[in-house]
Parts: sequence; structure tokens; C-alpha cells
Amino acid sequence: VLPRDPNLSMVSFLFRNSSSYSHKPALIDGESSETLSFSQFKSKVIQGSHGLINLGIKKNDVVLIFAPNSIQFPICLFGIIASGAIATTSNPLYTVSELSKQVRDSNPKLVITVPELWDKVKGLNLPTVFLGSKGFSGKSHVGTASKIRTFHDLVESAGSVSDFPSVNIKQTDTAVLLYSSGTTGVSKGVVLTHRNFIASSLMVTMDQELSGEMHHVFLCVLPMFHVFGLAIITYGQLQKGNAVVSMGRFDLEKILMAVEKYRVTHLWIVPPIVLA
Repeated sequence: VLPRDPNLSMVSFLFRNSSSYSHKPALIDGESSETLSFSQFKSKVIQGSHGLINLGIKKNDVVLIFAPNSIQFPICLFGIIASGAIATTSNPLYTVSELSKQVRDSNPKLVITVPELWDKVKGLNLPTVFLGSKGFSGKSHVGTASKIRTFHDLVESAGSVSDFPSVNIKQTDTAVLLYSSGTTGVSKGVVLTHRNFIASSLMVTMDQELSGEMHHVFLCVLPMFHVFGLAIITYGQLQKGNAVVSMGRFDLEKILMAVEKYRVTHLWIVPPIVLA
């Protein structure tokens, strides 16, 4: 049963029940063990959305995320969407020419990336936000470029805001532009609305709903730039109140350690990992 309210954003839907499990873990970094509860996660998304608006991001602007999995990835993604803007995600393994094609097609106003990918991004001449740990300034990578900010600058620039920006968002508005892998010719932008995300998340968690299951732990090693990692694992499970353990890349030993350490209940993975 899908929500009827036409003026519903996927972000308000994501947190619709979170006050009843605000202390439960939402996001866990599989490498550093940094953990955000649902209330911390929500406040970071609120700060991120205001931080983006402070950078001049407006309704229907596109923001590119070009980065591997991390717990900052979904915070930025939902911050973009809560500000009324549209997120587009890209494979960190893309070459400069593949990335440039997506940029020409989607016309982003800002790129969110990591310092390791700066060489691929610098030629785009876009304002940039670097993901990374708190002490990192980005200056060593890019000199003193004025259009560079860090994730922590972004959330801290919002100050002590306690609510999402008041932006008029409809279920039929575009939330995300994902690009196909190009198996049938050139890669194409796939337009996904808020309603698309809400519907797929309800569909994919209906078994848990029917059996009354709560507070599972999902390991997300599949890339968050891809619809499976993004819509099915990250968004689908967080809206249900499950925890998501983020891993930047596949490493069998680290996966096994994460399963043990964080008591992972569900692994959604590809056949080669199953065989391993």
C-alpha cells in the first residue's frame, strides 16, 4: 500500500517513524566503526541540506556524487534530495571521458567526491565538497582552491538547524538521476522520482513488515552509486529502521570481520562473493 499524500518527499518518508527508534544504529562505517544513530543521522541530513542551500543549491539543481561507499555518501545524497535538488551518482572507476559525458548530460552545479579522485574531477571546474575524516582540510590535494569545501565544513555551516528546509516537494518530482551501464549502447540517464524510491523500498521490505521483524543489520558492499546499493539496501533498509554497515570495497576478510563484529543479519551480494 503506497502513501497517497502527493506532497511527500522520500526523505520525510525515510524518517517518518525514526523517533520511535532514535537511539538505534542507522549507519555504521565498516572500516572505522564510526556509528550514527537514527537521530544523529537525521540531524546530519538536516544540516547537510541547509549547508547545500547555503552553497547556492536550489530546487531542481543537479549535484553529482562521485565517490565510493561511506557513511557520508547517504548523508549527502539525502541532504541533496531534502534541499529539493536532484542527485546523480557515478562509478568511481569511470575514466575522465566517461565522467565528462555524464556531467555534460546532467549538468551538475556541484560535485561531491573524495581527494583520491580529485585528478578526475578537477578539469570539470565545479565547486567541490570532499568527503573524509574530520581533521582533513583538502588543501594538501588541491592547494587553496576557493571552491573546495569538506563534508564537515558543509554540515557545520548550517549551524544548529533542527528541521528540514521548507521546500515544496512532490512524490512525482525527480529525486535521482542514475546512469545505465551502457550494455545496450551509450549509457542513459534514468529518471527516478521520490515515489519510485518509496515504492521500491516498501516492496522490498514487505516480508519484514508481514513477519513483524525489526532492526536487522545489512552489510552494504554493493556500490551506493548503483540502484541496488542505493535504493534497495541503503534507502530500503534505513526507511524500515534497519542498520546499514557501509564498506568502501570488496575485501573478503573484512566482510567476514564485519559480519562478526556488527552482527550482520543480511548480506545482499553478487554470485562471485557467494562463491568466495
